[in-house]
Amino acid sequence: MSFQQIQKCERGPSPLTTAKLWALAETLGAPIDYFFQGADENSARPVSPLWAQDDRLRTFLAFADADDWNRAAGVLRTPLLRRKLVQLIEALTAND
Repeated sequence: MSFQQIQKCERGPSPLTTAKLWALAETLGAPIDYFFQGADENSARPVSPLWAQDDRLRTFLAFADADDWNRAAGVLRTPLLRRKLVQLIEALTAND
């Protein structure tokens, strides 16, 4: 999902479907309720999702190839494989 697509979802012209939200949670290896943390079920006002408040995630999503990374990570179906990929990237960038 590109940064522009996320902005469209946040602003309403292109609402995020349940299926897309589920796929995004799987890709990120996050539980679905991650996107609703801080939401008050008694409140009618929308609550900004935590990922929209995370500068690191916003920075990543602004990369031109973020959508490619997202699709590639989506192929990794187990949390162990995703963790190994993160460890590899951390090892490759340890001296940067």
